[in-house]
Amino acid sequence: MSSRSSFITSLAPLCIIGGLLYAALYIKPAGGGTALEPPVIAPRDHFYAMVQAAAGQFWAVGNDGKVVLGDGRGRWQVQASGTRAHLQAVDAWDARHALAVGNEGTVLSTGDGGQTWVKVAAPVSATANKLMRVQALPEGQAVAVGEFNTVLLGSAYGRHWERLTPEQDVAWYGLAVRGSRITVAGEFGRLMQSDDLGRSWRAITTPTEAHLTAVAFADERRGVAVGLNGTVLLSEDGGRSWQAVGQGGEEHLYDVSWDGRRFVACGDRGLLLESVDGRAWKALDAALGEARNFLWFSRVVPGAEGLLLAGATLGVVHGDRFISLASEAAGTSGPASAAPR
Repeated sequence: MSSRSSFITSLAPLCIIGGLLYAALYIKPAGGGTALEPPVIAPRDHFYAMVQAAAGQFWAVGNDGKVVLGDGRGRWQVQASGTRAHLQAVDAWDARHALAVGNEGTVLSTGDGGQTWVKVAAPVSATANKLMRVQALPEGQAVAVGEFNTVLLGSAYGRHWERLTPEQDVAWYGLAVRGSRITVAGEFGRLMQSDDLGRSWRAITTPTEAHLTAVAFADERRGVAVGLNGTVLLSEDGGRSWQAVGQGGEEHLYDVSWDGRRFVACGDRGLLLESVDGRAWKALDAALGEARNFLWFSRVVPGAEGLLLAGATLGVVHGDRFISLASEAAGTSGPASAAPR
């Protein structure tokens, strides 16, 4: 090869690199095409709570401060929450007024149907301040519970809060309010109750040391509390005493509710249980199929169309059918793993 050819060959790599640099710095891509919009509900989204505020209006909240508003037909829109903290619970007074609470002592309030969510200061602990549950009460009042013995009473649709309990090293995960009676359930089988909307409290002895995650009442006397390792407790005296009842499994249970005719509990591996009396339980066949093994549900709430479920997906149980409320928004996704809360 001649010296001239060798010289040209040696310049080839430099010419290629120079051309790439020129293209990167000076050549702009031509406009055109449509930007790919991210799905409203992505495969990795986890929703910890859901509520039906009005006919055809659903709020769901979850990881990274996500708040979505749905119409019950799989169409959802993201609402700006102004936070990246995980949101653990949501409840609503009506189609305009709602509350969401979560990690880092987060309390969000809306009075315009979620067009704006406002972060509200609440007297939570600086030591541990995750809020786990919230329940809207008549006349714009609300109760919220969480870590470090936090029980809060809200007013003015969640714009003002007062603390009802001193700071102590105990976490509350479950909440049920009937009239002026508040029942809270928490770690190591703890329960406590107030008959005067939180002005005074009594500790309740239970037959378990498992963490209790939720509590619900059918009436003034019958109540059920559920928790980890398949724990189910029954009260027949308004929550003053509790007994353990077997439900035939070891899966963690995260929520329980009364839908007007039965108790329904949910948990890991798509577990759904029902009981008319709170004592005898059976699996609720919601047509989940094999997907049941990959799902978990952290909330089950009665809705106008059936039982609302939030967790690895959003759905409603109508009769013996499970209908995904997120399918059109989320598209097809693979197995969903449990999310840190």
